[in-house]
Amino acid sequence: MNRKRLTIPLMNGASVSAVLTVPPMSNETKDTGIIIAHGAGNDMDNELLVAVADGLANAGYITLRFNFPYKEKGLKAPDKQQTLED
Repeated sequence: MNRKRLTIPLMNGASVSAVLTVPPMSNETKDTGIIIAHGAGNDMDNELLVAVADGLANAGYITLRFNFPYKEKGLKAPDKQQTLED
């Protein structure tokens, strides 16, 4: 499987980190991609999220994990809901 680190630009001029996980070439790739968001207590590199993304990739799904803006800033408290949704 192939993992690629990305930077996703946001509308407000900021950006967030992300990881795109692509299925192995030997697997049939599905027509659906999966976006995985972390919870308030961790970030996109949480062991469980990485394992889920890898498992989905092995099943043929392209996955994208990303950090919310507050994690990029090193904060512990989540942003307001509208910021998270945007």
